[in-house]
Amino acid sequence: EVPVVIALNWVLVAHGAWALARRLVPRSFAAVPAAAAIATAFDWIMEPVAIRLGYWTWDGVDIPLQNYAAWFVISFAATFARHFIDRRSGARASGAFVAGTGDLLAFAYLVVQAAFFALLRLGWAFLPGY
Repeated sequence: EVPVVIALNWVLVAHGAWALARRLVPRSFAAVPAAAAIATAFDWIMEPVAIRLGYWTWDGVDIPLQNYAAWFVISFAATFARHFIDRRSGARASGAFVAGTGDLLAFAYLVVQAAFFALLRLGWAFLPGY
């Protein structure tokens, strides 16, 4: 019963993670697991907040590790596909955002969302009554 918009959000998260990984990792294929790790880290930041906001729940007390493993695999597959799309189009992992791909917008979207969820998570952890 997770809304469809969440799936669309993950497309942008994976795209933003790919854009960031390509800036951080000089070798193009090495950016694939890096992007998957970035997307999974985003999920780690977001997941407790989403639960507290009532987006979804898990059976049991804790978030299962398989959730993070699944997001790593899904993100790996998505960025693996993007790696080959970039290779076919001649895009290089030069440390610059690839013009015309929306990399900069997706990167900004990822950073803004991560900051939003991180601030909520920190606020709830350190501010009594929230």
